[in-house]
Amino acid sequence: MGKQTALTSFFGRKRAANGEEKVPDGSLRGSQKRGRISESGDPETLVCWNSNGLGVRLRNESDMKKLRDFVLEHRPDVLCISEARLVAGLEGDDVVQTKIGNPKDKERVREWLSAPPMNEYRCWFSLSSSRYAGTCMLVKEDKVGTPRIKFQLNGESHGQANSAEPDQAKPHDSDGRIILAEFKSFSLLHTYSPNNGWDEEHFLRRREWDEKMRGFVSMCREKGRPLIWMGDLNIAPEDDDLSHPEWFRSQKSSKHPEPPDPKDRGQPGCTDNERLRLKQVLDSGDLVDAYRVLNPCTEKRPNIEDAVYTWRGTPGVVRNEVGKYYKKGMRIDHALVSRCLLPRAKSVQILGYGADRTNFLGSDHCPILLQLCNEE
Repeated sequence: MGKQTALTSFFGRKRAANGEEKVPDGSLRGSQKRGRISESGDPETLVCWNSNGLGVRLRNESDMKKLRDFVLEHRPDVLCISEARLVAGLEGDDVVQTKIGNPKDKERVREWLSAPPMNEYRCWFSLSSSRYAGTCMLVKEDKVGTPRIKFQLNGESHGQANSAEPDQAKPHDSDGRIILAEFKSFSLLHTYSPNNGWDEEHFLRRREWDEKMRGFVSMCREKGRPLIWMGDLNIAPEDDDLSHPEWFRSQKSSKHPEPPDPKDRGQPGCTDNERLRLKQVLDSGDLVDAYRVLNPCTEKRPNIEDAVYTWRGTPGVVRNEVGKYYKKGMRIDHALVSRCLLPRAKSVQILGYGADRTNFLGSDHCPILLQLCNEE
């Protein structure tokens, strides 16, 4: 039984004792009474956030309140959560990546989705067979309708329509890193991109991922399908996206030898090779970094306490190796958009700030918010 075994569960619609509604594609709905669901439209307020363990956040009353208050304040039409770290369910020997396997985690998620304001959302999961990676996407159906959902860049789809081009590819990424939603005028890709790591095995994994993304965004461009790509992409595109560029770029692993290629050296997320491949992906898909376009760099470096980095280091409570990142930050969570969509991008906000991680909702990453105008 490995991560590669992934089957999507289809089951009849029924109401659980707590009011949660199960729907045929394996997604979850809260208990709010619903009127007629509109046909698929476009979301205008999109948020992505690396939770650093959704189960951990929901076990902590303070974190859960912060998350609830955040949703009440910003009312996102779509909320994308990465690094959920919830174990996928099983049916026999098969991993079912839309289901949560751990009973306690499952109950916490059900309670979370059944209470306001989360009961306004429909939720899709793509999970790993271990407590690792994993993503989820929450969509306010009453506002934008039900998008067509895929959990892989070429596989089964779930929602209003069947895939126009079904193939034999596995329906999920093995680590649950991908959720793709088709809205009225654009596709929304949410990913938790793999870390580049410190050794050749991880370099290869990241190179293969980047090539896969390059192929996908090229296909979207060729088909004339506008794309928004949000999530923890695990890369700081420029030195301006690092609080301490020279320090990050000179980091070495205490467990692995220095890479032979100088362009692979440095902190994962800011090496030359990663940045080169990101540029190639952006060029291939005619994508732009919406945050940087709307918030251009200035000659003066920002204050470390400002809302300019999406990931912040942890104090060295357990060991010095962790604490060396304290009061340092990287902008590695992004909203990349097709160039043709840029006029509709009103703002991209990094919603957390400070070395002590204000508005990070208990995580080491803060949410970012993309605000769009209506389609003209």
